[in-house]
Amino acid sequence: MALLTHLGLKAENYGPFLTIEGAGTDEIEQRLHEARTQGMPDTRTLAKAVKNKTIEKHDPFLSEALLCLAFASSRFDQSALEL
Repeated sequence: MALLTHLGLKAENYGPFLTIEGAGTDEIEQRLHEARTQGMPDTRTLAKAVKNKTIEKHDPFLSEALLCLAFASSRFDQSALEL
C-alpha cells in the first residue's frame, strides 16, 4: 500500500482487501510499470507515504525523519524492492 500511495494512487486497506479509488486498471498498471522501470524507491521514501507510523512507545517522540527510519527498518524488506 505504501508503494501505491507513493505512486500517487489513493490506496486503502480494509482487512484483507486493498482498494484503489480514482484510478482504473490501465492507470494502476502504467504506474506500477513506471515504478519498475525507473527503479523502486528505498524503504525510507516508502515510509514517508505511510499515514500512521507510530508503533512503539517511543515513536511519538521521534522526529519525522527518525520515525520514517524506524518504521522502514522494522516493516519493509529493502532486498525485496531490489528485484
